[in-house]
Amino acid sequence: MLRAEQNEILTRVGPGTLMGELLRRYWTPACLTAEIPEPGGTPARVRLLGENLVAYRDTFGRVGLFTGPPATPSRSLRSGASRSSGDTAWYISPRQGKP
Repeated sequence: MLRAEQNEILTRVGPGTLMGELLRRYWTPACLTAEIPEPGGTPARVRLLGENLVAYRDTFGRVGLFTGPPATPSRSLRSGASRSSGDTAWYISPRQGKP
């Protein structure tokens, strides 16, 4: 049986934790590609290993993933313009009458 301290080490996977740092060294599926909208669509929010991430498609249909905004009810993610290089600009704006 594990001691409480050992259990904490093995079960905490957030940024800066021992197990979190170990798991980040390996490929981990974040979501299905079917869950990511087509190019120009609103990006999909993904939570993985205690982090909020954003999955999107660039103008060529390639999938990208980056650290997303903090999950707060007063903010939403709005998409910016996709560029032909595949870089996409995103910005955070207050929700406007949406739950």
